[in-house]
Amino acid sequence: MLSRLTARHVSTAILAALLWALQTAAVLALSFDANFDGGSLKAASVEGDLVRLTGRDNFRPGTDTWKWLYFRIDDAQDRRLQFVISDKFQSGSHRLDRWRMLYSYDNQEWEFFDHNARDPAAGEFRFSNDEPFTGATVYVAAGLVYGYCDAQRLTRDLLATPWATPTASADARGVLGHSPGGIDDLGRTITPKNLYGFRLTDPTATDPKTKVLLFSGSHPNEVHGGRVLDAMVRFLGGDDPRAAELRRRCEFFIYPLTNPDGRWAGYNRTSVAHPDRDFNRFWHPTLWADMQDLRTVGEAMIADTGGQVDYCIDFHSWSDTGPHFVITSTRAMEHHPFWRALSRLEPTLGYQASSGAAASSPAGDAGSGEGAAAAPAPSKTGAAFGRQVLGAEFSMTQETMFRPGENAERYRMLGENHALALHEALTAAEPAESVAGAAR
Repeated sequence: MLSRLTARHVSTAILAALLWALQTAAVLALSFDANFDGGSLKAASVEGDLVRLTGRDNFRPGTDTWKWLYFRIDDAQDRRLQFVISDKFQSGSHRLDRWRMLYSYDNQEWEFFDHNARDPAAGEFRFSNDEPFTGATVYVAAGLVYGYCDAQRLTRDLLATPWATPTASADARGVLGHSPGGIDDLGRTITPKNLYGFRLTDPTATDPKTKVLLFSGSHPNEVHGGRVLDAMVRFLGGDDPRAAELRRRCEFFIYPLTNPDGRWAGYNRTSVAHPDRDFNRFWHPTLWADMQDLRTVGEAMIADTGGQVDYCIDFHSWSDTGPHFVITSTRAMEHHPFWRALSRLEPTLGYQASSGAAASSPAGDAGSGEGAAAAPAPSKTGAAFGRQVLGAEFSMTQETMFRPGENAERYRMLGENHALALHEALTAAEPAESVAGAAR
C-alpha cells in the first residue's frame, strides 16, 4: 500500500504528465497548409510557440533562398506565436531590413505583425504580435495577396457592368483559353487555369478612341501589381464622371493575369510549364511558340486591338521597400502629359529608362538607399511588346513596391491615380487632386 506522501507524489506526477500531454497535443494540433491559390511554403516546424519556416525560390532550385511566403495555420487561436525564417531573401537580405509581414483571419482583411526584425548575425528574420491570435485559422503572407481568384472576380464583376464585354478573342465569360498546368517544384498538380481578357468602353460613343492596353501577372510573386491594376480598372468601370469621360474617349483592353499557373503555385518569376524561364523575357511572337499561356494572351492582344495601341501599362511589383517607380523607353518621358499628371498625383514616383540608366530619381523616402536605379534593364518584356509589336506611343512597366505599412487602401489610391492621370492627359482637364488614402 502506498503511503499518503507517495500517493501524493504519484498524483502530482500523473497531473504533470497529463498537462504535458495536453500541451504537446496543442502543439501537435497546430497545422500548416499552402496548397491553395498563391500559397508558398516549403516547410514549417514548431518548438513550443516558436515556428521555424522554410521558404522557397523555384527560379533558383537547389538554393536556400526564398522570395514569396503565403500559408495558412489551423488551430492557432490563443497562441502567441513567434515566427522565424532565414534572411536569405532572393533579391538580397538587406531588403528585409524594413519588411513587415502580414496576417489575416479571413484571407481578405490584412494586418501587419507588430514586430518585424532582421537579425543579420543569426541570418534570420523574425516576426510576431504582442497578443495571441484571436481566430483558429490564420493566414500569413509576405505581401497583400492578389490571386487567380481575384483576377477571376475582377473579370466577372466588370462584365456585369454596361461598359465591359469580352474581347474579340474571348468567349462569353471573357476566357481567351487556358494555361497548360503541370507539376510544380513541390510535386503539386496545378490544373489548367482560365486566361481572361475583356474590353471596357462606352458603346454609345462612336468617335475614334484612344486604345489603352492594361495587363499584369507575368511575375507570380508580384501581387501588388495586380492590386493596382484591379483598382484602376474598377475605377474606370465606376460612377465617377471622369471615368465616364474616359470610357467615351478610350477603349481599354484588359488582361488581368497573364501567368495564372505561376500565381497559383506561389512561384517567383516563372510559369509551372517553364520553371527555368523568366516569363517577362519572352513577350515577342518569335519567342513564345512553346509557351502556351503567354502565346494565348499575346496573340489575343494583337488580334483584339487590331495590332495597335496608344498606351500600354504592364503592372508589376518590386521586391524592395523603396519608392514606387516605372520603367519606360518613351521619348521625352518627363514631358509626356500622362507622366506629368501621374508624377504630380504621385510625387514620390520615379522612372527609369529601359536602357538601365536612371532617368529620374524618386523623391522622398530618404534613407532607403534604393529605388529605381536598382532595377534591371528589361529585355523582351511586356512593356517592350506594347511598344515594339503594338506600336504604343506610351509604354511602361509600373513597379509597385512592397512598402512597409502600406495597406490595401494605398494600392487602391495608386491604381485610381493612374486613371486620373490618364483623364487629365487626354482631356487637358484641370489638375485632379490625388485620391485620398493613407497607410496604417
